[in-house]
Amino acid sequence: MKIQLGIILTLIFTVFAYAQQPDKKSDWEKHMKTAESFYTDKNYTEAIKYFTKALDNNPKEKTALLKRGTSYLFLQDNKNAFTDFSALLEIDENNGSAYYLRALSKFNLARDGETVDGEQTRSACDDLFMAKQLDYPTNYEVFSLVCPNL
Repeated sequence: MKIQLGIILTLIFTVFAYAQQPDKKSDWEKHMKTAESFYTDKNYTEAIKYFTKALDNNPKEKTALLKRGTSYLFLQDNKNAFTDFSALLEIDENNGSAYYLRALSKFNLARDGETVDGEQTRSACDDLFMAKQLDYPTNYEVFSLVCPNL
């Protein structure tokens, strides 16, 4: 009898505890939807807040990393943009968009006299080369003076 009561109490406790947990997927979807709306409206500061909330629920969400990084780039926060594009490339090493956008953040950092990995320009050219290899569509000729190997 004590064993059955213990099992019943354990089941009740487990069901109650599960019911109290927030639904991370629905939170993630809600945050992504809100972030996408702000992003579309070019309200990048608010978009970043909601992409961050979405990433709190799913840290490997590629779209959130790409769009939050792009939002940082639009706001000229190149260090955070670099960080997001680098994180995305750790998840998806064949993402041409991330290589291209990370190159832009590196060029911007070099222009502003800042660094994240020491050799900004050479490293940015390497990223552009990878983006080109992955068929990211852009006009690479505009970079030919800085990156002659493109």
